[in-house]
Amino acid sequence: MQDSKIVEVDGIFIGAAVMLPEAKGWRFVSADIRASQADGCTAPTLADAQVLAKRAFLISRCRDAATARVG
Repeated sequence: MQDSKIVEVDGIFIGAAVMLPEAKGWRFVSADIRASQADGCTAPTLADAQVLAKRAFLISRCRDAATARVG
């Protein structure tokens, strides 16, 4: 059975990190469009997978804020 861990940023569920078979690392599965750039990315550790996902989410959120129209 595979192990998985929830990945969230500021209380927002952005996806899950799923352990790959035979301890070959972790894969991020996106549940939020803002983290989709990291969807399917693999990392050697759970912490690394979480960092990849959170960076993708935060970069997307910053990009959205920068391009939002005022008024």
